[in-house]
Amino acid sequence: MVRRLELLGGAMLRRSWMVVAAFVPVTLLCAWIAAQTLGVNTDTSAMVSEDLPHRVAQREYAAAFPEDGSEIILLVEGGTRDLRELGAERLVEALRARPGLFERVESAASDPFFSRHGLLYLETERLRKLAEGLQDAAPALGALRRDPSVRGMAPLLMAALTAPADRRPEGLEELVREAGQAVRAAREGHVRRVAWRELLMGQGGGERVIVQAAPVFDYEALYPAGPALDAIDEIRAGLDLGDERGVRVRVTGEAALATDEL
Repeated sequence: MVRRLELLGGAMLRRSWMVVAAFVPVTLLCAWIAAQTLGVNTDTSAMVSEDLPHRVAQREYAAAFPEDGSEIILLVEGGTRDLRELGAERLVEALRARPGLFERVESAASDPFFSRHGLLYLETERLRKLAEGLQDAAPALGALRRDPSVRGMAPLLMAALTAPADRRPEGLEELVREAGQAVRAAREGHVRRVAWRELLMGQGGGERVIVQAAPVFDYEALYPAGPALDAIDEIRAGLDLGDERGVRVRVTGEAALATDEL
C-alpha cells in the first residue's frame, strides 16, 4: 500500500511540473498581450457610446468649431478695469511661454484688434457721451500727459473744486475719491492706480476679464490636464495680483471641471 502511494505521488509530481512548464509560456504570452493592449483612458467623454445622439451632435459641433473645445477658463476679477486687463495680459504672456502645456491662449483684452477697434462695439449713445466727455476733458488730459503725477494733478483738482457749481466737471466726486485712495495707499507703502478708464468711460466692459487656455491633454495620465492646471497655480502665485491690488484669478472651464470629476 505504501509503495503504491509512493508511485502515485511520484507520477503526480512529474505531471505537475509538466503543467507548470506548459503554463509558463502561456502566462508570459498573456502578460505581453496585456502590456501591449491594456491601458488607462481618463477621457470622461469616452465612457459613453459614440453612437448616442448627443455624442454625434458633439462631434459635429467640434468639426464646425474646432477651436471651441475643452478649455481652461481664467476669470480675472476685482480691482480696476486697467488692473484686470494688465493681469490678463501678464497671464497670457506667461501661459504662452509654456507651449508644451498649452496649445492656444487668448484673451480679448490683449487682442490688438479690440485695442484698435474696441470703440466700434459701443452703443451709439454711449459712444456719443464718451466723445463729449473726452472733448471736455482734453485740456486736463493734456496737462496730465505732460506731468502724470500728483504734482501735475493737484492744480487740476484745485481748479475744479474751486470752480462755480454749474461749471464743475461731471464725476468730480469720483475723481477726488480715487485720487485720495491712491495717495493714501502710497503713504501706506502700496500701489493703487487711479481708475481712469472707469472715470472717463463709466463702469462698462464687465467686472471680469476672461482668458481662454487650451491645454495639452495626456489621456494616459490620471489627470489629463493636471500639468497645465499646476502651471496656472504657479503662475498665479507669481503675478503679484493678490489682495493688495484687489485682483484675483479664478479657474473654471470644462478641462478644470473634468479634473475635479476625476
